[in-house]
Amino acid sequence: GSEMCIRDSRSLDPHSVYIPASQRVASERELQGSFFGIGIQFQMINDTLYVLEVISSGAAEKAGIQPGDRIIGVDSLNIAGVEIGEEKVFSLLRGPKDTHVKVKVVRTSSPTPLEFDLVRAEVPVSPIDASYMIADSVGYIRLGKFSENTYPEFLNALGQLRYDGAKAFIVDLRGNVGGYMNCLLYTSDA
Repeated sequence: GSEMCIRDSRSLDPHSVYIPASQRVASERELQGSFFGIGIQFQMINDTLYVLEVISSGAAEKAGIQPGDRIIGVDSLNIAGVEIGEEKVFSLLRGPKDTHVKVKVVRTSSPTPLEFDLVRAEVPVSPIDASYMIADSVGYIRLGKFSENTYPEFLNALGQLRYDGAKAFIVDLRGNVGGYMNCLLYTSDA
């Protein structure tokens, strides 16, 4: 049999990255469309983690964490002012389902830091950032990334827009961070 599969970065175009199998586990849950975490979108600004968005029905929302909060500690580790990278923050906040993580939060309306004990849960990651009618017969779909569930979610959004009367579509790929392509193994009987 023969195997047709990308094995290193030399056979890729300049806009693609090869993830070896040994490093794939860290990225795989998000690429598949979900991961286990606390349910926030954040940005590191001046070495501080700012909560940008709290995902609906996630652990952070249920506990009362709000956009604008600054997370300064995770479990017993100080993460503010110590030049910690986003990848390290991801590894601290994500983890196995139903495990606990304690976060310390600074909020402008509170004189002292707040502490939350959160239980990690599945966080769905939709590749569709927006889907709505932009005009009487024009539907708009914004794709923020490509993941394992992009195709079925795109078809669902397309079907809903058709039901709503769309006859033409705008597919917005601006700012799309990309995604991954499954490595397919082809074998032939010889």
